[in-house]
Amino acid sequence: MSSVRRPLLPAPSSHGIAQVAVDLASLTAALLVAFFLRFDGQPPWVMLKRALVLGPYVVAFQYAVLAGFGVPQFAWRYIGLREALRTFAALSAAAVVLLVVSLARPALEQVHVAFHWTMIPRGVIAIDLALATAGIVGARVVRRLVFERRARAARAEGARPRRRTLVVGAGDEGAALLRTLAQHPELGLEPIGLVDDDRSTHDARIVGVPVLGEVAEAPGLAASLHADLILVALGPTPRPVMRRLLASLEGASVPVQVLPPVETLVQGSPLTPRPVSIQDLLRRSVVDVAAADVGAAVRGKVVLVTGAGGSIGSELCRQLLRSEPAKLVLVEQSEHALYEIERELADARAEAALVDVTDAGEVDALFARTRPSLVFHAAAHKHVPMLERNVRAAVRNNVLGTKLVAEAAIRHRTDAFILVSTDKAVNPTSVMGATKRVAEQLVKTLAGRSSTRCCAVRFGNVLGSSGSVVPLFQEQIARGGPVTVTHPDVRRYFMTIPEAASLVIAASTLGHDGEILLLDMGEPVRIVDLAEDLIRLSGHVPHRDIAITFTGLRPGEKLFEELSVDAETARPTRHPMIHVVRMRDEDRDRARAAIDGLLHQADEGAGEADLRGTLARLVPEATLGAPPTPSA
Repeated sequence: MSSVRRPLLPAPSSHGIAQVAVDLASLTAALLVAFFLRFDGQPPWVMLKRALVLGPYVVAFQYAVLAGFGVPQFAWRYIGLREALRTFAALSAAAVVLLVVSLARPALEQVHVAFHWTMIPRGVIAIDLALATAGIVGARVVRRLVFERRARAARAEGARPRRRTLVVGAGDEGAALLRTLAQHPELGLEPIGLVDDDRSTHDARIVGVPVLGEVAEAPGLAASLHADLILVALGPTPRPVMRRLLASLEGASVPVQVLPPVETLVQGSPLTPRPVSIQDLLRRSVVDVAAADVGAAVRGKVVLVTGAGGSIGSELCRQLLRSEPAKLVLVEQSEHALYEIERELADARAEAALVDVTDAGEVDALFARTRPSLVFHAAAHKHVPMLERNVRAAVRNNVLGTKLVAEAAIRHRTDAFILVSTDKAVNPTSVMGATKRVAEQLVKTLAGRSSTRCCAVRFGNVLGSSGSVVPLFQEQIARGGPVTVTHPDVRRYFMTIPEAASLVIAASTLGHDGEILLLDMGEPVRIVDLAEDLIRLSGHVPHRDIAITFTGLRPGEKLFEELSVDAETARPTRHPMIHVVRMRDEDRDRARAAIDGLLHQADEGAGEADLRGTLARLVPEATLGAPPTPSA
């Protein structure tokens, strides 16, 4: 195979030729002016002659060093401090060489008399360094200023009305924002001032915009300055700090939004401020739990996801596609949900399968046709109060569905089967939690009986998932309240949908047979605090603009959730935020027979009370209350 040698430097375009000409002219002028300045405008004839003789060689040498440092490749329109320092470093290196040659002239003259002309006065070398740097950088700065002025004028034509914006944050993120807004008037944001709790920035001006005071003064300043928006530009901020910040902005008469990370601006993404989200206010930092070797485990494989249209299942599909599977099988019983996720993904590797996981024939036929290597079982009924009134549906979907999918995975020699479980399976007080605990037991009975690795993932409540408290609270706030909380002391662990999905994917590489993976979710969150945060995010004051009422615990609910039981011993994995527990040892045959008995009862149409009783015997640590009344 022949190879083509690429030039060290690309062939210059017409703009590049102009830049080379300007650079050479700047270097030539700098050297000549340096001679004149060194000798007070009247250089001796011998020095002037030396300048004329050496000039072309010195300039050529300096440009070669600049090229070696990559200076000619700098885009004129983006010249900045980093490029200016690189230019100075290149010319300094050239100056050092010229100085060494000049000092070595007596020795060199012994070699050849022509070296007499290599002596350049040290003062000339120093002055030339300053002037050449100023010339090379200055030409680019002028070019950038001209370009930006023309660009601003072009963007300003037809730009939308500009919103007067008060910026929170006078640090690097705030400065980057101000520079971006100055260059892009079409974004429609006009910075009128900054606020920051760093007193050293007060009364200063950043990119021409004054720092007016502390963050707590922002609501008053926004009103007095007739601001249209408060924009938070603080970069990655710990959740407690963000909560205090939001509380200090409470009562502001204008919307509060957040600047996207400055990396997105550097990468050229559009600057699109977003409202402060509840994820910003988690009592911990968001955890990236995806294992480093997940990509290798998924790439080129057939992956099957049940419940693909749900909150967790759909995010699983999004993340899995990034790891380039050969095929992603989307399994869902809801036609609408399946249509939505297939339409969103719009990927030829995604295959939609409208299948009910409680139909043994459909499940087996699907596995026989697709032959998946990895199975993520996210299909489940999860609404606690509803399942208290629909025990049979809970048993069939959460237990029978798990059984049929797991057995099909084993029968068709799938590499791994991962069950998506919940913290409600620990010491359950609800039918939903009890059925998920039985599903975990089922995984334990199947572990070690084949080459298929069977494990589970357990996590707490997921922010923004269907049926979670956040969408409910948002609806209630939109109606003007009240926001209903079951109990002032109820607490829950929370995680984001991406966190939940990445934890499930990490189980495909971190989990072993019969294990449950847990995410270190920090401290549990009081639901009433969550409600107050959401009210503030909506621009209201809790308990004043929007009331909070307490309705009492619903059937099956408990005050505190747990992630593991005493009989399970958690141990660390190679990921510092993921722990694993080995499910307690049980008589597998006996447990399997009991589970089969529960499923037989459900198939035969046993009463709800009988099913509750069987669940209680299967999960001794469960405390299932009496069936709720129809009005509950």
